Amino acid sequence: MSSNDNGSHIENAPRGAYDARVDTRLGVIETRIAAIEADQAAIRKSLATVRTKAELQTAMTNRNAELQKALMIHRRRLYGVASLVMGGVYLIARYGP
Repeated sequence: MSSNDNGSHIENAPRGAYDARVDTRLGVIETRIAAIEADQAAIRKSLATVRTKAELQTAMTNRNAELQKALMIHRRRLYGVASLVMGGVYLIARYGP
């Protein structure tokens, strides 16, 4: 991506000669580098480090254990209610009218 219009090479200019095309090319390069740095900063913000990954894994393991415990409690309550209902139906059927 060259910014020279007439096809002559900037590298062939005599020493000490000032060429405005060099400033143009450097300006384009600086703009692109600034854009790359901004993209890199955005990526680093959202990038998970090894430590955050380990913390997340530990938190998920703890949450999974809590979920299993809660499910077991609800299962026992459901079995208790079901047993109570079945016992009530039996008593009504056995001793009812």
